[in-house]
Amino acid sequence: MSVLLLSTDLLFSSRVAQAARAASVDLRLVTGTDEVLQHVADEVSLHLLILDLSASDCDVQRIVTAVRRSLSPARVVAYASHVLGPVLQRARQAGCDQVLTRGQFTSRLDELMKDRQA
Repeated sequence: MSVLLLSTDLLFSSRVAQAARAASVDLRLVTGTDEVLQHVADEVSLHLLILDLSASDCDVQRIVTAVRRSLSPARVVAYASHVLGPVLQRARQAGCDQVLTRGQFTSRLDELMKDRQA
């Protein structure tokens, strides 16, 4: 399974990477929308795309639109702090498969990495 994580939080990204290693998942970290779009254009086997909505260069609408137009069967999971209600709502409206608070994401991280349907 191939997972792409958009995040600029290196400390939290290492936690996601640890969960990926434990599940034998190939995880790639990117820091901006253009990098995600390039991977989506190139990567047919992308299964899960994780978006840290607090990243300064995370255009969730552009990203979700590109994923839905691609051949990739990727699910899109987005997360942000619970205090960023409007940001979480925009991600829902953009069509993310799951939109979670950071706490929810953290508690489901191992499950997400092990979900072969992701």
